Amino acid sequence: MDLRKTLFLQLFLSTLTFSANNYGCCIEAGQKPPSPYIIQLQASNTNQTLVVRWHANESHLQEQMEHYELQIARPDHVVSVYSMSVHPYGGDGVHTLAWTSPLPLECADHSVRIRSFYDDSISSPWSQWTTNFGLLQEPAKTTRIYPFDQVMLVGTRPLLCCIPPPGANITQMQFNKVPYPLISIGDRVKAIEADNLTIPNGTFKRMRFSCTDSTTSKNTSIIFPSIPPEKPRNFSCETSDLKNVICTWEPGKEDYLLGNKKRNQTININLPNPGNSGGQYKCEESSCKFPVVTGLEEYHLSLLVSNPLGKQSAQYSFNISDRVFPVAKLYRVRRGVTEANVYWTVEGWLSPVELLCQVTLNESLAVVRSGSDEGGFQANMSGLLPNTLYSPRVRCGLKGKTPGKWSQSMPFSTYPLVTLDLWRRINQFSNNSRSVTLIWNLHVPGSAGEAVIQGYKIQSLQEGEFHTTWADTGQCQAEISIGPGQCEVTVQAVNEFSIPANITIPPVEAGERPVVEQQVTFRPQLSWTGEDWFTCGYTVEWCILGKVPCALQWMKLPRGITSLLLNPRDYKDGVKYTFNIYGCTKNRHKLLEIQTGYFLELKPVERPRLVRPVTRTSSSVTLEWYYNEEDPTHPGSIIGYWVTVKEVADLGSPGQTSELFNVSVMDPRRKWVTVEGLQEDKMYQFHLSALTKAGSGPVMTTTIKTSSNFLVYWVKILTPLAFLLSCFILLCHQRKT
Repeated sequence: MDLRKTLFLQLFLSTLTFSANNYGCCIEAGQKPPSPYIIQLQASNTNQTLVVRWHANESHLQEQMEHYELQIARPDHVVSVYSMSVHPYGGDGVHTLAWTSPLPLECADHSVRIRSFYDDSISSPWSQWTTNFGLLQEPAKTTRIYPFDQVMLVGTRPLLCCIPPPGANITQMQFNKVPYPLISIGDRVKAIEADNLTIPNGTFKRMRFSCTDSTTSKNTSIIFPSIPPEKPRNFSCETSDLKNVICTWEPGKEDYLLGNKKRNQTININLPNPGNSGGQYKCEESSCKFPVVTGLEEYHLSLLVSNPLGKQSAQYSFNISDRVFPVAKLYRVRRGVTEANVYWTVEGWLSPVELLCQVTLNESLAVVRSGSDEGGFQANMSGLLPNTLYSPRVRCGLKGKTPGKWSQSMPFSTYPLVTLDLWRRINQFSNNSRSVTLIWNLHVPGSAGEAVIQGYKIQSLQEGEFHTTWADTGQCQAEISIGPGQCEVTVQAVNEFSIPANITIPPVEAGERPVVEQQVTFRPQLSWTGEDWFTCGYTVEWCILGKVPCALQWMKLPRGITSLLLNPRDYKDGVKYTFNIYGCTKNRHKLLEIQTGYFLELKPVERPRLVRPVTRTSSSVTLEWYYNEEDPTHPGSIIGYWVTVKEVADLGSPGQTSELFNVSVMDPRRKWVTVEGLQEDKMYQFHLSALTKAGSGPVMTTTIKTSSNFLVYWVKILTPLAFLLSCFILLCHQRKT
């Protein structure tokens, strides 16, 4: 401002002050207050905003609100009127109004004037118009389009305009390839009002606005619908190595802006020394990394997020020692059967501060380990289960502080531990030769995987001599020949981790009394009499009788257990089982009891076979039959036989019988019976069947006729004849007389 303008302004302000001193006391009728003075009209084309600045009315010295009215006009009409009240005069006495134009400011001239009110009834004269000139008068050879490549707020209905060169007219305006009706703005300028802006679907989140003039020249602008940034949420910071700080936050909804229009993020560190440089860092969309400030414990950060439509900020303060979360990374596991060594590193950790680390397996086992080993860390995990999958993770932290996040897991499986459950069956050939059938079950505890078995190694030691044989992978038994002496046998699976199974074959003992077999009906609990000198428990073996070879099964029980709970669902009805109970000592297994029987007996399934010819008399019939009552395939123990006797009807009624009586034989080894009390020369039907506790089986049926007594027959015939002859002789004698 030059000297003349300064003097003029001082004179003008003095005049206003003098008028205010007089005007504050009294106002004559018809006198108006002086007009406000617009000192600045500033335009922001990017935001389509006019900022008006004016001096307050100096006549209003009393403590009351000041009232103003502003008019904003284009050359052809007033487009906006504002009435506003402001606080009393104070400070530099300058007031400001920001007005956003719906039409881009480049498309038309916009003028502003202002007046003030006293007591809401007396107004000052209008001030002179102050104009912000558009670009209509600037020379151009092609059609200009506004707004040009601009970010605009979603949900608004913007006015879009075109300024043709002199001598040309706008013939068409399209938004998103859709023509819109033209709106005249002054002489040549044309505009359209677009629909509500939305985020377009598809890959490119933008819209096209084009103008065509009468010279067929076409110009295009890109509109970027967007939203102002949201306030960052969950703003926090941490360090993993005391060298760099990483801050993260939730940025809110995406604004779909790219390039130089995309959202910007900046972090400012409020340093104790304002002169210290390097306290501001540009950031990614949701994270920021900056170096730790040497010697700074308390951090006070400001996060500023902005895009062309607005800005937001968030603050965060922390003590650096409370936000140390080291990042641990597993890199190796050395596994065994029941233990494993876990190795890890802590990324970027070079600080002398001691760390405290935790290792967890399957969320159930935690081991604490502090310090490091030659730059790395390790922990020994013991007490693991063989052939089991584990997923170790590790985390570390400063002592007494919250540890960092768990690392990614590194799954591994412990090695399988292969064991064999070994048993034997001894077959006596002669006093000097025996055959032993070795039987085993393979056990691989755990579920992580199958154990790879290459075969089985069988070793026997008898009288100081070793013998070794092999069995293939798929086998579960082997035959060996031994002598009469004691023999030590070892069977081991050929595998990386396996435990050999041992069993002792006792020597042949001459004169040993055999164990008496007990016939029983099995209950859910099998019991036997134990002895204290059986130091290593008992073995119960059983199989289904009548099958060759017997499907031998066994179970080993510890010392002091003299019963075994049997589940009836594991055994079939009508099948005969034998249970052998052995007592175990260090050098042998001794047979204690043999229990044979059924869980549930069924009726016999075979009928007896009759021995012919049948012995008969005139009053009796003797039946004999064949039946193997010792056959182990019977569905029940044979306890005897049942005979039913029926009389066959006369020849006039063939096929009809009537039951007379029954005869039972309750000794399964007695296979004959004499049925007496029959009538001579009669037909009888005999029904014979075997018996178990469940009842009688299939019936053998035969029909036999009793024999006749001829002496009695002739007595019966000759007696009447002799009587008649005697009567005839007597009659003849009387006649002669």
